[in-house]
Amino acid sequence: MLWSQIVDRASVPFEPSDETKVKAKKYGEEAQQDFAYHTKSYERTRGVYIDKDDREIELPDDFIELASYIEFRNRVVRIYPEHKMFARRNSDGTYRVGTPEYYEIKGNNLCLYPSPQTVGRLLFNYVATVNNLEDSATAYKRINYTNLLSGYWQVGKEVQGMTSNATATIEEDINDNKTGTLVVSNVSGTFQANEQIVQLDEEQAMNLQEQNTWNNLLSNWDTIGLGARATTSGLAYSFAKAGDSPSILQAYHPMLIDYIKAMLYEDIGRYDLSDRHMSRYNRNRDIVKGQYQSRQSYGSGQVQDVL
Repeated sequence: MLWSQIVDRASVPFEPSDETKVKAKKYGEEAQQDFAYHTKSYERTRGVYIDKDDREIELPDDFIELASYIEFRNRVVRIYPEHKMFARRNSDGTYRVGTPEYYEIKGNNLCLYPSPQTVGRLLFNYVATVNNLEDSATAYKRINYTNLLSGYWQVGKEVQGMTSNATATIEEDINDNKTGTLVVSNVSGTFQANEQIVQLDEEQAMNLQEQNTWNNLLSNWDTIGLGARATTSGLAYSFAKAGDSPSILQAYHPMLIDYIKAMLYEDIGRYDLSDRHMSRYNRNRDIVKGQYQSRQSYGSGQVQDVL
């Protein structure tokens, strides 16, 4: 469903006005974030290019929890085994290096043990929060990229073309291993095909001063451990359908309507009707939470005693 259709359906019991529709859309975006968080039904794929000795990787800002195994160089990395007392450091206090066998999540960092001795891509799926894009036919563009060579693209950071000097703000990264598509806003200049693009941030700006030139910085980019770096695949193109529909699965779109009605009724003091619609929304949300986790299962199940 389109947001416009959801807003129209949710607004039927109320006096028609632009104010009601604006509020309904805002409540719909709020509902989507609530729905995604509690049902864990919004998942994303992330490929992170890590360098030698990158033992801590900052997780994406929209990360809630893992939804798959973690893979590194075609091997599954297992969760850190507290009961095995795996030593993280050598006798001289330095971190052990090798092929990562275990991972541990601390705060918003993914820690690898031992520290990787070679570069490679870390791959995983995760449950994410929803980044609501503005419903606009002109605010966003898409940039396809390939050959991701460092880190990953972070929402809110700036991206710059090294040939065109064009810049933009990263709104979303639809990633598939070493390739993907950036959704960007505030585009200044014209990104070119097959040019190198890099992520700009405070750390990169500081290192640019030390390295004196962009060529020096790019030569030492991976050694320093800066942000994402890739190559554009074609020109930037318009994303006219940005924000037209909710990001959660199509089957769940109608369930947002009850949340919107509940909030609109609460605004006018009709708490009885507000509670009724919120109860229906919560009931559907709980059903989806149970169904979504079991989507890969079907038919009767068996328990086998292997002891």
